[in-house]
Amino acid sequence: MLDRRRLGILIALSGLVVIGGCTYFRQMIGWVAEKPEIKLVQVEVQSFSVHRIELVFVLDIVNPNAFRVDIEKLDYRVRGLDMELGKGQHTDQIVLEAKEHSTARLPFSVDPDVALNLMKKYLKNPKDLKLKLMASLHLGTAFGSMDMQFEDEKTLIKGLNVQ
Repeated sequence: MLDRRRLGILIALSGLVVIGGCTYFRQMIGWVAEKPEIKLVQVEVQSFSVHRIELVFVLDIVNPNAFRVDIEKLDYRVRGLDMELGKGQHTDQIVLEAKEHSTARLPFSVDPDVALNLMKKYLKNPKDLKLKLMASLHLGTAFGSMDMQFEDEKTLIKGLNVQ
């Protein structure tokens, strides 16, 4: 039979297991990572012609946690004028120090055939050419790994006022 001291220890340990398994309590005591805040701040044009479009998507990333978070994998897709423009992958690990801002630069090349179709579509109806960046991130933290999605868009070319 258990004495009172052992019973108290068993109950206390059981309580810690229950609290540790509850996400709300883990967040309250800092055992869960918050997802980074990501914003697409700029699309830099490296090269733009009917035959070639080279871009760099610039992201501002804030780590709201009191510990380091690593973006271990970042896959992304780009759409414009309701067309899939292509995919990319950032292969270098992005280190986000505790409570810090970081910048990530994602290079992107549009296939020549897709670039030609995009320009034809734009010239038929010269409205704003907005590019939408959709990304999947795999994060590593001191408390394990997690995945997150990110989506944002920027105007690459302002629409023409054609009468």
